[in-house]
Amino acid sequence: MATVRMNTRTLWEALHLDCWPSSAATLIDFGLDGWRKRGGVRCISGADFPTEVGQERYSALQALVKGGYVSIERLDSLLGDGPLLDSTVTRFLGDGRLRVPFETSWDELPDWRASLEAERIDSPSDWERTSMLYR
Repeated sequence: MATVRMNTRTLWEALHLDCWPSSAATLIDFGLDGWRKRGGVRCISGADFPTEVGQERYSALQALVKGGYVSIERLDSLLGDGPLLDSTVTRFLGDGRLRVPFETSWDELPDWRASLEAERIDSPSDWERTSMLYR
């Protein structure tokens, strides 16, 4: 398998095994966690886990993966991006597939992807750090 985040790998395997992902972080990163916005506050929707909305989203992601529409690398690029998850489902599976659009907790954080990319580019690699120590 390609180099992808652990939560993506967890979801990928769960979708292929037709089981619910065991990691809460995976659920949150892909909008499957059952959290809802109520008055600007996120709160768990109840004890009936997975929620109907979470199950609907899971089924849509499973159709994308098992149908061969997305690779594991593409799935990794969707992590934490509700609108992109939503548009990908709509593009490949058509309108009307989802009654509730994808939302992730990451959607409310401004430019988190850009800051990760900037950090990755600006920071020296492990090899560079090690070689600096021995100069």
